[in-house]
Amino acid sequence: MFNRFGNLSKEVLNSIIHKAIDENFPKKYKIRAKQKFAIIAALQGSDTFIQMPTGSGKSLCYQLTSLLDGGVTIVFSPLLSLIRDQMVKLQGIDYNIRCIGFDINEINKILQNNSKPDFNLFFVTPEKAVKNSLFTSLLYHLDQKMLISRFVFDEAHCVHTWGNTFRPDYLKLAQLIKTFRREEERQNKPKTPIMALTACDSKNEREKVIDCLGMDEECKRQTLLECVRIAKIFGDLARPYYAKMSEKRRQLNQDKWMSGKIRLLCATTAFGMGIDKGNVRFVVHYSMPRSLMDFTQESGRAGRDGQTAECVLLYDFNDQFRILREITDGSETPDFKKKKIDNLLQVLHYCEENCDELNNKEGIIPPNRFIKNKIEFFDEKEIENVCIILDIINQNGNIKLINLIKFFKQKNYNKFCYEKIIRKIILSGYLRISLLTNSFKKPLPLLSLSSKGIDLFEQFKILIEGKNELIKLNKELEIFLIKNKEEEEEEILEEEEEDEIIFLLNNNLNLLENNFIKF
Repeated sequence: MFNRFGNLSKEVLNSIIHKAIDENFPKKYKIRAKQKFAIIAALQGSDTFIQMPTGSGKSLCYQLTSLLDGGVTIVFSPLLSLIRDQMVKLQGIDYNIRCIGFDINEINKILQNNSKPDFNLFFVTPEKAVKNSLFTSLLYHLDQKMLISRFVFDEAHCVHTWGNTFRPDYLKLAQLIKTFRREEERQNKPKTPIMALTACDSKNEREKVIDCLGMDEECKRQTLLECVRIAKIFGDLARPYYAKMSEKRRQLNQDKWMSGKIRLLCATTAFGMGIDKGNVRFVVHYSMPRSLMDFTQESGRAGRDGQTAECVLLYDFNDQFRILREITDGSETPDFKKKKIDNLLQVLHYCEENCDELNNKEGIIPPNRFIKNKIEFFDEKEIENVCIILDIINQNGNIKLINLIKFFKQKNYNKFCYEKIIRKIILSGYLRISLLTNSFKKPLPLLSLSSKGIDLFEQFKILIEGKNELIKLNKELEIFLIKNKEEEEEEILEEEEEDEIIFLLNNNLNLLENNFIKF
């Protein structure tokens, strides 16, 4: 169905929502901020996952959008009792929403007369949807007339939990909807958006539901949110640019930048390499590129007029783990994944060798002055400390990188030294990295010795054998790890907690912000 709201500003959508509430819902009805965020995301055509507590008003999110869209919203509900409850409530005198259940007579009437439905909401259970051919007929009838606004899965956690146990029709329904949306894509039609609602607060269940229904996941890339957030910081001087924006909005922002009406474009790699604007003075990479070729091409957008330009890369060693997760979770062949990882390692080596921060500092333990060997790009004075860190990892088994860093920080060792050495050990291939995932889908690297690391350690462990300080370090680390075993990973990461009430998909991650960019 044609999306009438995709390019409207926050202020306009706010006005539309409040007017619809006043005209169609009980008097003095108050809409919550979380509901408003979800409704705006849905109106702009996003797949939307709404996670709110029981009684917080999840149903309003699809009820109101069904009124504003003007088409038919198909609601899949697990129980007839829930459907009846919703219908009785909506058919009350205080609501101006027309809804029906699986009414065979009404469906036949629509199909036989080739007519437009006069209802906003169509409620159906999974069993009726997959076992009755009338539903499929109605589905494609509405699709031909471009009248389907969205699919809604009420109590969405049931898709996975019940679908894999006593109600397999849930999984059949999920497959039906996935096939339907793939067919829309094949015909170059906009995909009918999905709205999933649940009070279940399990992030694991959320991911399984998103996967079962084939909901769009590209939005999970933090770059889209960062691109919008950074643009907002600069206000009227800047605009965002990313693939999931509407084509009209992308073109408008690009034209303003090309003409000089705005000074800064905050873009993902969706911004074309062939853009020819001569007077670009700065290119700033907000995070690590995926290959040196990408870095070269993207930096090459500056200084095309022959004048001096600056290219800045804001580098964080931990960026690699996010990219590694994307690579390992991808569907490419093993050879192609290996190529991507090799490209990433080249970027890491480049950054480690050129980063302003990485200057020489004293080691955590004074270096053995008699060591003459050099291993790859380690300094002579670093060799003993390398062996110490390898021994710590060897003695304590698999250990989270963040816990190792946190331990050294607590011991007040020089931060840049031990972090630098650990980074070098990883880049030299002496450690094997496996990626765990915390509750925010952030990759957490788990360290253990690789075969190369074991060989190195055996070769040089004579340098550290019997050292009282190392024995003390290992004992203190063991106590530290036990004490921190129950600690929340999101606290370990020292990142701001995200809003878990609502999770928005597709091109509306900016809705997670408390304010919006004014265009």
